Amino acid sequence: MRSGRRGGVALWAAAAAAVAVAFAPAAGAGQEGDDESPWTLEGEVGTSLYFGASDQTAFLINGGAEHESDDVVFGGEAGFEYGEARVLEGEPYVNKRSWSSKLNLDYAPDDRINPFLSLTAEGSYERRIDLRLSGGLGARYQFVQGGSGRLDLSLSALVERTDPRVESDEDDEIELLARGSARFRARRSMREGGVVFDLVSFYKPALQEPSEDYTVEVTSSLTFALTNSVGLKLSLSDKYDSLAENRGARDNHDGRLFFSLTAASR
Repeated sequence: MRSGRRGGVALWAAAAAAVAVAFAPAAGAGQEGDDESPWTLEGEVGTSLYFGASDQTAFLINGGAEHESDDVVFGGEAGFEYGEARVLEGEPYVNKRSWSSKLNLDYAPDDRINPFLSLTAEGSYERRIDLRLSGGLGARYQFVQGGSGRLDLSLSALVERTDPRVESDEDDEIELLARGSARFRARRSMREGGVVFDLVSFYKPALQEPSEDYTVEVTSSLTFALTNSVGLKLSLSDKYDSLAENRGARDNHDGRLFFSLTAASR
């Protein structure tokens, strides 16, 4: 099993290198041209390894694209995470398998206040969600914009549909509800862009029972530039779903520390 894991790490490392090589020429080409491309592309491949009394291995792959034209920015992103764990000499078991995708449309993104539209789809084995769809409208207020920093707060109202993961002999009760969303983002670029700190946090309470049904997500990261288009990223992510255990999950919390290789083309 350990040799298989080492092989998996090598495979994902090779994939990360391939992503970096694929993006790097595009980034250089964009900088040499007179016209700045309206497209922004990003990719990330990462891993998290823990050994001891409880061995854990996890991988992630993320990608995104954004197009800016006039006063409108349209973007999309998608990600997949997979993890296994083994206690002492027991058999390994899957403790993480999740995916997500998101589309967003921002109007007048350079203004102090700008409206946006968002659509999200996700699934999670560890949180016992087969499919969760949500969409809504909101507005963002930018406290700091441009230069070496960013600080903003977004508020939105969402309609959410959740299809829980159930056993074959259980009833599948689809839930439809209205949910609020508050997102706080902070970014700081240091050492002339050589180090970038990012923080993104979400709080999403159900409008009918906000104290019983809510989710909290916090992701912080440090990215160290290796080249103009390739970076090494250390990220800590913690997700809390107040009803995950009610759906049969092991815990309401799901936290991970990842080491990733990123590539970007602008």
